[in-house]
Amino acid sequence: MRIGLGLYLYNSGGAVGGDTTAPNVSITSVSDTTLSLSSDEAGTAYYLINTSSAPLAGSVIEAGGGSMSGSFAAPSGATNFDLYTAHLATNTYYLHLTIKDAAGNYSADVPQVFSHTYLGIQFVGGTANSATTGANFASSLTGLTGGIDTQPRPGDLVIVYTGIAAGSAITCGIDTGVSTGWTSDLLPSANDVRDCTLKNFYKIMGPTPDTSVTCISGNNSSYSSMFAAIVLRGVHQTTPKDVNSVGTNGINGAPINSTAITPVTAGACIVSGGINTGTGTPTAITAAPAGFTNLVTTMRNTPSVDANIAIAIQLGWTSGAVDPGDFTGATLGVDDSMAAISMAIKPAA
Repeated sequence: MRIGLGLYLYNSGGAVGGDTTAPNVSITSVSDTTLSLSSDEAGTAYYLINTSSAPLAGSVIEAGGGSMSGSFAAPSGATNFDLYTAHLATNTYYLHLTIKDAAGNYSADVPQVFSHTYLGIQFVGGTANSATTGANFASSLTGLTGGIDTQPRPGDLVIVYTGIAAGSAITCGIDTGVSTGWTSDLLPSANDVRDCTLKNFYKIMGPTPDTSVTCISGNNSSYSSMFAAIVLRGVHQTTPKDVNSVGTNGINGAPINSTAITPVTAGACIVSGGINTGTGTPTAITAAPAGFTNLVTTMRNTPSVDANIAIAIQLGWTSGAVDPGDFTGATLGVDDSMAAISMAIKPAA
């Protein structure tokens, strides 16, 4: 043993505690949806996508940036990782990747080229739920139906409409103490014999997308607490709303009918949705407004105030104001009310 300046420590086997060997990584394939690689050492994989073929230092890739970036746990051996690039503009891109081992060594970056075509905003799927409970209730974001996937993925936009039908206006919404990171938008309400409130929220999903949302209940088993959600892919990642949303209400048996809205970006998606009250023998909403598709709806029959909640979309806006019509099918009486919100969602490219 020899100890001196710099504290060198030797034994017959060589340097002690000095792992300076970086993982040996081989990328077997890459596309705009999937990355396949093999590594001789486990670690944390960091990736960065940009339009430059120049290799990057591992620490630069770890810091993130570019057109998109992220990380995942990479085992020793072969592994696949899904890339969610739907929000990228049509272009030729380079994927830069490094694996950082437990000792802090970075594998060398060997940029991989791939092409991506932006497909516009896509409908991932929707889900709806309701409750008559005095406690807040969770609604799942998995098991989506009607679209291209069954759950939100990183970069997807989730839009939630929550509502309460009651004998008076009761605050509805998401329990932000449990479900975090959501942006609250509007809160229209309507005052009739049977009242309702509506509140919408939205959130771009991060690396670990939400699997459920906890909603505020009406605190009364005679009232209807309502939830509907849609998921959109290919949405602008920092400014998902193209213009400000608009809300409205109606009484005397008015059906759900949201206000006209005028986007500014070609390819925007119009979202129309709302809540209506009902009583007696309610019937479900069966049709979205003319020109709207992907209806997501549910109905609640309670001892006191029934309700319907519904959302539908119109993809590919080109020009002019869009004035959604009525959601139809629900049985409404003169004492029923409705609240509705129109949104315009901005495409990523």
